[in-house]
Amino acid sequence: MASKLEPLFSSKNEHWNTPEDVLSAIYGFCGGPVGLDPCSNETSIVKSDRAFTIDDDGLSLSWDCDGLVFVNPPYGRGIGAWISKCEDSYFFDGSEVIALVPARTDPKWFQDYAPRMTAILFWAGRLRFLGGKSSAPFPSMLLYWGDRPNRFRFAFRSLGLCAEPLPVGGS
Repeated sequence: MASKLEPLFSSKNEHWNTPEDVLSAIYGFCGGPVGLDPCSNETSIVKSDRAFTIDDDGLSLSWDCDGLVFVNPPYGRGIGAWISKCEDSYFFDGSEVIALVPARTDPKWFQDYAPRMTAILFWAGRLRFLGGKSSAPFPSMLLYWGDRPNRFRFAFRSLGLCAEPLPVGGS
């Protein structure tokens, strides 16, 4: 007999729309709407200058824009491709990027990319995603690639633990 909670602990539910409290913090950090939401959908409330939907295939398009790129990717097995795109957009295009993802530090994508992230916020408590009847069954984190780590820490300091990764093998 399957549990009613089973979809919450699997990759079956990939879309977790960003809650208003997260967006308020994001807008406070960037001073208004974000420049690009490459993971938008019909029920998203993210205010952005530009948005890509699943039909646009945000992974294949350039994220070069004026302003912050805010990424709340589908929470499935393909999340690593989105994190790779976040990193590439920062290092190759100079984009400032924040991604909202499940706070899971054991997947390969996290181990591979975390050492080159600028900062990470481990959100205190569990988020209640837009339209959710209760809090998510997993913790969340914000991943930051950008040139304003002090601003990031200041803007999000009351929302959880901020950390700056050290390169693996670094001293």
